[in-house]
Amino acid sequence: HGHANPDAALVKGPNIADWPEMAPLKENLLLKVAGSYHGSVTTDELVPSGEASSYRSNPEKISGFTMISRDPQYVPTAKAIRAIEAGPNLEHAPKNAQDAGDPSGVTFGSMMVSDQIGDGSSREQAASCQKVLGGFANLANEYSTKRYRSNLINWGLLPLRTEEKLQLPQGSYVYIEGIRTLLREGGNDVELRVLDSSVKVELETDVRALTPEELKAHTVKTIHATLDSLTNEEREILMSGCLINHYKND
Repeated sequence: HGHANPDAALVKGPNIADWPEMAPLKENLLLKVAGSYHGSVTTDELVPSGEASSYRSNPEKISGFTMISRDPQYVPTAKAIRAIEAGPNLEHAPKNAQDAGDPSGVTFGSMMVSDQIGDGSSREQAASCQKVLGGFANLANEYSTKRYRSNLINWGLLPLRTEEKLQLPQGSYVYIEGIRTLLREGGNDVELRVLDSSVKVELETDVRALTPEELKAHTVKTIHATLDSLTNEEREILMSGCLINHYKND
């Protein structure tokens, strides 16, 4: 007691695991819809009670229960996107919120789309599981609670909201140009470019080859969305990739 030893190895129980490394947000963002739903997506659907709660100290295992009662394909779909995004997203990433980064840099990740998201009891894992599975944004007409929206921000997921009718099927690609600059400069209005069906990102090499000019050329329509009100710290958290990264960079 009172004599810290930073070299000592932490002994963890059989069901305790580290958080995966989470990438900061680059200047531009390409999103693939991992799940698209009508009506409300509840926190109990995002992370069910019961068996899932026994894995609350194991981020990877508990994320395997995400949307399992409503859409059993959500987890494998999101994991397939994560498998090709994880490495490239960490390459040449901004070091902190003050780092503007490469203006041509593109982060690739998954997103969830629904009319309303987050109704139900307050569960931090409802957002963290999406992040562990490679999520970078949600798009909804409404976020049911301030707590769920705050949890999204703390886990580095953009809480995008639109007044427009949502018709973005699973598998759609959406491109956001200049999202990092928008966050740094205090902007709230976000233009989402829906891309045509010729866009396919299936390998890590595809992610590394992405360029803003090519992505913009495939735009078929735009969706106007907003981040609503964000504090300066919330903007820094989103740029850092999550609250954990934000504290590390402080």
